[in-house]
Amino acid sequence: MAPAELARAGAIVWVPRGGGQMEVVGHEPALMYDTDDDAVAKIARTIGDAAEQERLLAHLAAVSAQFSTDRFMQQVREIVDTFRA
Repeated sequence: MAPAELARAGAIVWVPRGGGQMEVVGHEPALMYDTDDDAVAKIARTIGDAAEQERLLAHLAAVSAQFSTDRFMQQVREIVDTFRA
């Protein structure tokens, strides 16, 4: 959950390729790494490119909306309503 919380807070996050964390970054290749060296290269490239930072932040803002408290509560209510019906 830490990557989702960081993205919701407005941080750029990188995650290892494979597993559920890829959903947090919306399967954006620039935010997924295979090795430590790959992670370092991607982070360094992003730090040096303001336009890329803005692009990734906009991407994460759009993707992280799916992890909002409101969306979570809506999904819980839908599940409860299904069982009450």
